[in-house]
Amino acid sequence: MESNNCKMTNDQHDISIDLTPLTLGSEDHPYYAHSGDDSYVYYLNVCGKIPSDECGEDPYISSCQVKKTGDVKKVAGQYKNQTLR
Repeated sequence: MESNNCKMTNDQHDISIDLTPLTLGSEDHPYYAHSGDDSYVYYLNVCGKIPSDECGEDPYISSCQVKKTGDVKKVAGQYKNQTLR
């Protein structure tokens, strides 16, 4: 059972999942968390682009890791490639 969007329904197993309420809009602040040693910030949006340029300008970035010192940014996921399982 899988879906290529943020909604998944399976009538046979009586399952309905909708993650779209977690999707941030362009004016929202991104979800984020700091690493234990506070050297990285992790950004996340569910089913959409991170609504800031913290991770770069690619329009499909949905999660990334940013080092607080220097200019190191690593893309961890793109929502165009996500599969809900």
